[in-house]
Amino acid sequence: MPDGEDAIDLAEALLDRSRLTAAPRRVSGYLDVSPADAPRPTGLSGAVNSSAAFAATYQRLWQPALLRMSGAGGTDVRDAQSELVRNLARSRPHRMLDVGCGPGLHTVDLATNLAAGGLAVGVDPAEAMVRRAASRNAGEGIAYVRGDVAALPFADDTFDLVVSIGSLCVVEKPYRVVREMVRVTAPGGRIAVFASLRTGWTVHVKPRTIRRLTGFHMFTYRELTEWLRADGLTDIERAVQGQAQIVTARKP
Repeated sequence: MPDGEDAIDLAEALLDRSRLTAAPRRVSGYLDVSPADAPRPTGLSGAVNSSAAFAATYQRLWQPALLRMSGAGGTDVRDAQSELVRNLARSRPHRMLDVGCGPGLHTVDLATNLAAGGLAVGVDPAEAMVRRAASRNAGEGIAYVRGDVAALPFADDTFDLVVSIGSLCVVEKPYRVVREMVRVTAPGGRIAVFASLRTGWTVHVKPRTIRRLTGFHMFTYRELTEWLRADGLTDIERAVQGQAQIVTARKP
């Protein structure tokens, strides 16, 4: 598999230049395609995700706490999330994209079983997260890109596996992100999403209230599956774990 610099070269070759609003720059071991005047994230969750302190403590403090809360009323979602990553890695993807990769915890795990010469790319809009990923979770066949997940910088039909694990609920326009995930997935490729789910535990709080106060999106039971079906995906499956759901689909 390609080493760090070679992996960045390969990731840069996958960019669709017509979609870029800024020239790609190599910064601290990752590729940055965000414009210098990129808007700052809005809402509490966006601001927190962009914090260097949050990025530095995410794996040790915040991820375990968030997963415990997601598992309320059901089984331990930490096990479900780990099993999802293991199952996806077993598919031996050649090109894999981790959308909203954060500090790269899942990117590096998914890269463990890439096909020969394969490439795992993690993309995230938060500079602190991508910098942390490149410094702590780099490796053979792994490249990180700072860019807009609602306007992915890659060409159509590029990746045979596209995932979003835990990040879709904190982006500003999740529907646009899902559409972009579908766009860059190659025919025959798979999409997997680990996201929030509005259940009886949270039904008494209006989703708009949660969104306005925290920036956190609680998905309804049908929301993600209907989006994927509307974009033409097939073999759509869902597993519910507490306040979370795992949705997988295939692009025909």
